[in-house]
Formats: sequence, C-alpha cells, structure tokens
Amino acid sequence: MNYSFTLLLITGLLIVVASFCLVFSCDSKKTPKQRKVLLAIASILFLIIALLVMKIWHSPLG
Repeated sequence: MNYSFTLLLITGLLIVVASFCLVFSCDSKKTPKQRKVLLAIASILFLIIALLVMKIWHSPLG
C-alpha cells in the first residue's frame, strides 16, 4: 500500500477517535475526572492530527 494513502487512513481514523473523545467529554453523565481525561486525550489527538495533516500537505505524493 502506498505510504501516503496509509498516512491518510491513519489520520482519518485518528480524526474519528478524537471526535468521539471530544463528544463524550461533554457528556454530563461522566464524572469530572473522566471528562478531563477524555478532553486531554482529544486535545493530544488533535495535535497529532495537525502534525500529520501538515506532513501530508508538504509531501502529498510521497
């Protein structure tokens, strides 16, 4: 499989996971500690996603 396509798939999966973490961090049924952990995970994943998008943007074909 092409490296760029693999990187794109990984980025897409990370976007889905980070979005779920962000949505569940706003759930009032969770304890405040769980919400903070989910928000921290979502923040870290969005930073990783931003780095991957920049890497894809600078070398789209290889």
